[in-house]
Amino acid sequence: MQLYPILLIAVLLARDGGLLLADGNMAITGWGALAIAYGPIIALLVITQFAVLWYQKRLTRGDTPEAIIAAERFVRIARWFILIHHVLIVLVFDWLSAIRDVVGNKILLDELIAIMPALIGILGIWWVYYPIERRIRDALLMRRFDQGQPIYPFPSRSKYVLMQARIQLLLLLVPLLLILTLAETIDTALDPWSGRAWFGPVSDITSLAAGISVFMFAPLVARYVLGLVPMPQGQTLNDLEGVCKAQKVKVRSILLWKTDGAMINAAVMGLIGRLRYVMLTDALLETLSRRQVQAVMAHEIGHIRKQHMPWLVGSLLAVISAMSMVAGITIELLNRTSGNSAISQTWFEGVAASTTLLALFFVFGWVSRRFERQADTFAVQHLSQWPIVYADHQADEAAATSNEVTLESVQTMQGALHTIARLHAVPRSRKSWRHGSIQWRSQYLARIIGLDGEKLLIHRQIRWIKIISGFILSLTLIYIIIGTVFG
Repeated sequence: MQLYPILLIAVLLARDGGLLLADGNMAITGWGALAIAYGPIIALLVITQFAVLWYQKRLTRGDTPEAIIAAERFVRIARWFILIHHVLIVLVFDWLSAIRDVVGNKILLDELIAIMPALIGILGIWWVYYPIERRIRDALLMRRFDQGQPIYPFPSRSKYVLMQARIQLLLLLVPLLLILTLAETIDTALDPWSGRAWFGPVSDITSLAAGISVFMFAPLVARYVLGLVPMPQGQTLNDLEGVCKAQKVKVRSILLWKTDGAMINAAVMGLIGRLRYVMLTDALLETLSRRQVQAVMAHEIGHIRKQHMPWLVGSLLAVISAMSMVAGITIELLNRTSGNSAISQTWFEGVAASTTLLALFFVFGWVSRRFERQADTFAVQHLSQWPIVYADHQADEAAATSNEVTLESVQTMQGALHTIARLHAVPRSRKSWRHGSIQWRSQYLARIIGLDGEKLLIHRQIRWIKIISGFILSLTLIYIIIGTVFG
């Protein structure tokens, strides 16, 4: 779901860039536009409601594992349907133009209306799925009680939907909408000079600067979107700061996310130390052992030390750049061989856009899973080199004696992963597009016990990802310069 908001906005930007996968005869207006935009979404929610009722009956009959897996699979398919529907109404039926015919090209307003069917669909799916989620959480209460862990009341349906929206949608959607707002505001302000030769470059540069500014300050936005608070003073905070100190990583603050026990998660936000936060949820701190919490913290710090966020963005930009260069060269050949046929060029642009989206999807998942594996490696390396539970003021006194990955460090990391999966009722074998399955990650960690943590294959893989991405981006820059100079 993390990529969902990006794809929603990317489809709108593609349409603004001139992409339309059908001729003008497919465009819709008026009540027809509303029917095509909202009709399938309403139908999907009705079908989902009946499906959830059926799965609830199966749960009542004791068909628990199979019913839960089937329900989750149904919901994932429903989300894909909503995304595909969004692509179709925008890039085939020209939903965005239908909106602008009514409200005009207002700053952000038309884009918000355009993504509204998809947002209503996603929120509706969570609303309908709530009883299944509650049954899963209720089944875990007795186990938590037997283990002496804190017991939290499950949130109401409205609070559950709001929490999911904040995590899965708003965390990325709000910064994206801010970037879009700033870019449109800049274009509107510069519009009186649109005929000047410098208009294009200045508009692009200022829009890029606005986007970078929002991206840099996104952690501050996330702090308020999620309602994060500073971590209370005490042993836990000292341990977490000890990991940062040991790895020489600066963070502005370590934050606590109070989810009433509903989420077991951690994340790092921000690229610069002064604007970087590390967030951990209340359930994670109360469920994992002290050593396992340090392992999770080391995993997040690993993302910082290995610069995963900028290189993930860089790899995606490399894919876009490579596909754009190929598309540009191919369109030029089409113009020469087909007499500048608008039909052939439009057809190819549609194919190129679809291929680029598929490539982005594949590369984002594959690279992200390798970054997760390297972060896991970094965590067990850290635990191996710091084989003690930190005293409140002695984190800087431990000495790294060897690069060998120890059995204790791997078992600690595996224990944290398995606990998180169990309390989220996630099968260890379930594949995750972005993180990989718990089983995949755990088996990898088992294979590196006793090996030199600095000489593992994963480090060479990440090095090649960075080299190839950097090469493509450099080649793209050269291509742009040549095109600008020689026309």
